Amino acid sequence: MAQEDSILHNEGMSLKTVEDLLSHEPTYTTCAGPLRRFQLFVFERKMKPPIPHVISLLPASKHVVDSAAISRILTKELLQRASKKWLLYQKKHKKLPERDFAVEFPGLFVITMETLRTMKLWHQAVKELNNIERAITWIAEIDFSLDISPAFKVTRCRVGIESRSNSDIL
Repeated sequence: MAQEDSILHNEGMSLKTVEDLLSHEPTYTTCAGPLRRFQLFVFERKMKPPIPHVISLLPASKHVVDSAAISRILTKELLQRASKKWLLYQKKHKKLPERDFAVEFPGLFVITMETLRTMKLWHQAVKELNNIERAITWIAEIDFSLDISPAFKVTRCRVGIESRSNSDIL
């Protein structure tokens, strides 16, 4: 795990890379390789619940980790729990904008809501990449030589696969 993280770090790949990839019209061909390199955090024990904070009220011992320093993605479930906690906390502080909040994952780090959103976008993008790969595999497995009714007969079209892999994933 540490070796994979250090390789990504040496190549300059972090959540900032994910943010950059997904903010400029992401397509399958431009994003599939880099996004697949990132892996999920794996915890041996159940994580403590996330704790929302106002950034300006954070104790001096807790620092907000920049997205450029993170090379792993939190699980969907943990991100959902953090979002729920943040929404409840935001109801108490209605006048503060989202950029003034952070979420602490005890024993791990404190991240901003923007970093949390980037991790959610990564999950959404990977889901779309999986759908595109399933579609490409399905199209490749169709047997066009079968004798069927002319009403259902179609011809193979390579443009469909190429256009699907160049379509936006978000």
